Amino acid sequence: MRRFARSFLWGTFLLYTFVLIKLLFLRVRFADTNLLHHINLIPFRTLFGYIEKIANNRINPDTAIENLIGNLILFFPMGCYLPCLSAKVRKLGKFLLILLGILVGAEVLQWLLCVGSFDVDDLIFNLFGAMMGYLTVRISFVNRLLTRTYLYETEKNPS
Repeated sequence: MRRFARSFLWGTFLLYTFVLIKLLFLRVRFADTNLLHHINLIPFRTLFGYIEKIANNRINPDTAIENLIGNLILFFPMGCYLPCLSAKVRKLGKFLLILLGILVGAEVLQWLLCVGSFDVDDLIFNLFGAMMGYLTVRISFVNRLLTRTYLYETEKNPS
C-alpha cells in the first residue's frame, strides 16, 4: 500500500508540474520583445494598478480577480507536495528557500522567453498561495490523514 501511495503522490506531482509548465511557459509570446518593458520590481504595483483600472472602468473586475486568485491557487499544490515528497523540505526555512528558487526561476524564464513578465507581485501571491498549502499540510488532522495514507511519511516508516 505504501508503494502505491508514494507512486500515486509522485504521479500526481508530475501531472501538476506538466500543467504548471503549460500554464506558465506554453502560451503566446509577447509581440514586444524589449525585456525591460516587462519587469515590475515594485511590490503591489500590479495589485494597485488593477484597483485603479477597476475604479476607472478600464478593466473588467473579473480579469483582475482571476489573475490575483489564479496566482494564489497556482502554487497552493506546490506547498502541499514539497513537504510530502521530501522530509528535507518540511522545515520552513528549507521550504521557503526551495520555493523561492522555483518561483524566481519561473518568473525569470517567463520573462526571458517573452511569455510573461517578471512581476514581484506574482512572486508574492505565488509564495502566499504555496505557504497556504504548506500550512494546510501542517494542520494536525490533515497531517495525520496524510500519514495514515502514506502520503506524508514519518521517520518511523521512511519510503
